[in-house]
Amino acid sequence: MIDMVPKAISLNLVNHSKDNLQRELLQELYKPDVLDELLKESEYVVSRRREVISMVQALNKAEEYVPIFHLGLVVY
Repeated sequence: MIDMVPKAISLNLVNHSKDNLQRELLQELYKPDVLDELLKESEYVVSRRREVISMVQALNKAEEYVPIFHLGLVVY
């Protein structure tokens, strides 16, 4: 029983610290200017997305020609 008192005090201190830290972090995270900055995509991601979209379009167009080449219907 004697051993449980310091453990209970420590547990309460840790929980209190955890709650305060979490509250402060959430307040910082949800500030409008910080939130906008965190959600903003980098220029690399934007340019990479454009590249991937153009690759997908090229692959879709190439996919249209696969049956034609497979059947030997290509006229040169």
